[in-house]
Amino acid sequence: MNVVALAPPAPTLPDVSFPRGLIQFRLEGLPTLGASVMVTQIFQAALPANLTFYKYGSAAPGAAASYYPFMYHPASSPTGAEIIRAENKIILHLKDGALGDDDWIENGVVTDASGPALVSVEPAALSISILSPTQAQISWPVSAGALVLQYTVSFVPPITWQPDNHPTTINGPLKSVTVDLGNGDRFYTLGTP
Repeated sequence: MNVVALAPPAPTLPDVSFPRGLIQFRLEGLPTLGASVMVTQIFQAALPANLTFYKYGSAAPGAAASYYPFMYHPASSPTGAEIIRAENKIILHLKDGALGDDDWIENGVVTDASGPALVSVEPAALSISILSPTQAQISWPVSAGALVLQYTVSFVPPITWQPDNHPTTINGPLKSVTVDLGNGDRFYTLGTP
């Protein structure tokens, strides 16, 4: 594996900083095409509470290179960065040919340019629009950065917030999801991954 420290490619995102720069590497000779692999990054200094993770590359097959959030949520995003603050480490969950592999090809090679990021965002509010008697749309500003939609089914302590698994769409300055209204009570918020 070749590992190279990079200055973040320009232009960077306006509200995102990379205090440790980006790390670029290329994994070759994976045991099978489409194989999954984990790469652990260990840091000597404590990881900030508001740390998230971004990649630079193609966020979809054939897409132009750009910055995009890359956080691990096993139920909804099987690839991504798992930040373990208590151990000062980040585990990258990567899969040949999937989101996070810059060439999007199952070829036994994973190419990565990514790094821990700090996002400064203004407080963002959720907007809820009723689409029909059975569906609603929840929207929030793209400027909310790496914040993700989360829900809970109860405000009885301890409150457990879970990532929402509905597909997120981006339309201009807004991100949104469409939710079914017949699934019982759900309370939504934006939170850190």
